[in-house]
Amino acid sequence: MTAHIHKSTEKKHTSAAKPPSRHKKSSIPDIDTHIHPDSDVTIRTAMGPTFNSTFARIDALNGKEIHQFMLVIETYLGPQRVHSVNKQFSIGEWNCAEYLTQSNQKLQTNAEKHGIESFSLVSSKAVVSAKNMAVNKYINADVVEPDDWKDVEESVEYLIESKSKGIRVDFKMLSEATVDGQLEEDHDDESDAESIDNNQPKKVYSMI
Repeated sequence: MTAHIHKSTEKKHTSAAKPPSRHKKSSIPDIDTHIHPDSDVTIRTAMGPTFNSTFARIDALNGKEIHQFMLVIETYLGPQRVHSVNKQFSIGEWNCAEYLTQSNQKLQTNAEKHGIESFSLVSSKAVVSAKNMAVNKYINADVVEPDDWKDVEESVEYLIESKSKGIRVDFKMLSEATVDGQLEEDHDDESDAESIDNNQPKKVYSMI
């Protein structure tokens, strides 16, 4: 007897796993919401305002020009300091008129608090200086009106253009209480003394 072997014509389907792709899919960042992580803006924003002084020193080391100056202002009524500012500013940034208005308000408030009926401005002087600048080269300017501040800023701008470092402005306003015109009489006596001897050097008040 002959054996017949029937070969199955049916195809066997196998589901062989595909080899893993060598390239991983990555999501494309949204251009509107992502900034390059190495961006200077990104780094400074992330670190916050606490490190502003550090970044200022870094900028200086990198040769970047920082057109700023330190402004130290003090307003006195007699020995009492009634108003002050200690901050860095750029040219044209500080408002002199606003500060003078605030100072006058604080002077009046302090005078009323201590029973002072009236007071007069004795001295209002700004001294412009820079690092390694000789004291006799300091620039002095009287600042009584807001327009007087332009002279101070011109001096600061000159030092900036001269590549001076550590530019600083010390601005001191001194007022004294007046009692029955006593203050005015004292100043008249001082003017007479100056006219008698013009050879005596004038005393310069400086906070430096």
